[in-house]
This record gives sequence, C-alpha cells and structure tokens, in this order.
Amino acid sequence: MAELRRDLAARRRWDADLVAGVRALRGRARTVLVSNAWPETRPALAASGVLDVVAGTVLSCEVGCAKPDPRVYAGALRRAGVADPARALFVDDTAGHVRTARALGMAGHLHIDTGGALARIEEFVRAVGAG
Repeated sequence: MAELRRDLAARRRWDADLVAGVRALRGRARTVLVSNAWPETRPALAASGVLDVVAGTVLSCEVGCAKPDPRVYAGALRRAGVADPARALFVDDTAGHVRTARALGMAGHLHIDTGGALARIEEFVRAVGAG
C-alpha cells in the first residue's frame, strides 16, 4: 500500500491554470481545498505551493471522514468562515460529491474542464459577492 501511495503521489500534477485562477480569487473569495486524501497529501500540497493559494484545507485523513460525508462539507464551511451554505460554491469532479453539497444547501459545480470551472466560480463570486 505504501508503494502504491508513493507511485500515485509521484504522478500527481496540478492544473496550472486552475491554480492560477484560484490564486486570482484572493481578496474576493475565500477558498478551501477539500480532498479525500492520504496522510502524505499535506506535505505534497505544501511542497507544490498549493497550500499558499487557498485559505484552508480539509483533508479526509485529518478529519476522520471523507466526501460525501456531510461533516466534510461542514468543516469546509467552518474553515471558509461561511455560516450560510448558500454563500458557498462546491466544485468537484465527482457528481455524487456535488449532489451532496447541493443537498446541504451549497451551490455545486461538476468540474469537467478548467475553463468551465473558472467561469462558474467567477459567476458565483459576482452573484454572491463572496469574500
């Protein structure tokens, strides 16, 4: 298992356009990275600079539950400082995770491509005035 985790971690690549888009949100919206992740994830995020782009992180290996458990979404809202779920947009590449966010009162977007995700985020920030 450890070898499999190392192999998967070595193949991890961050979408530079998506990271730049999230970085551009600073000062306009608070972003929280939510991931079903192994313990090695936080150091990898730190080494890649991704932790410097977001306001907070919720990693399943640290909180003891994983998406689509509602506690993960509640933790993300707390880390973002958002009391009203309607003021949060949840973006994920798994439809079931997005459905859960919507069921909990958040807006949701199924990430299919970077351009679409960034456009939806910008639309949401303008509409809600997140920040």
